[in-house]
Amino acid sequence: MATDDADATAARITEAGGTIVVEPMDVGPMGGMVIALDPQGTRSGYGRPASTPA
Repeated sequence: MATDDADATAARITEAGGTIVVEPMDVGPMGGMVIALDPQGTRSGYGRPASTPA
């Protein structure tokens, strides 16, 4: 799934009872990501695309 802010997404996940599996991190020039489990154990990945010059 896409997100503009992996850190804020991770905070919302933990506030809702989820667990962060892979902390928010930059992925080189590709952008950023976070991987989490919801309270029922379903894994989800969230990606932030790299900025594109105008």
